[in-house]
Amino acid sequence: FHHKAHRRILLKLAMAKNGRLHVHARFSACTDYSEAFRQALDDDLRTFNDRYAGCFAGCTQCMEPVGYTVHTSRGTLFRCHRELVDVGALSEVSLEEVFRCLALQHAFEADAVKSPR
Repeated sequence: FHHKAHRRILLKLAMAKNGRLHVHARFSACTDYSEAFRQALDDDLRTFNDRYAGCFAGCTQCMEPVGYTVHTSRGTLFRCHRELVDVGALSEVSLEEVFRCLALQHAFEADAVKSPR
């Protein structure tokens, strides 16, 4: 799902390897997300051996780092806001939280187009 105001994909549904439909979302504008979303961020970073922690090299989208600060057993890591995070199977994730975070992220992205960060 994306919006013409910012042309960024904020949410998508994708089939996982196990055949279940998963929700992938951008939710860095949402500061009060659940423990389940925090764990999804940690799992996302761990899946790729923390290779995607930090800002992307050569990224010129942000004037200052924008994203998630994730406290893990491996330390405090930063995750760029540009990538979607697999927050879990559609049947198990809180759709109320997904839509609440989607609304906040949409407002953030639309504002960022008007006044770049």
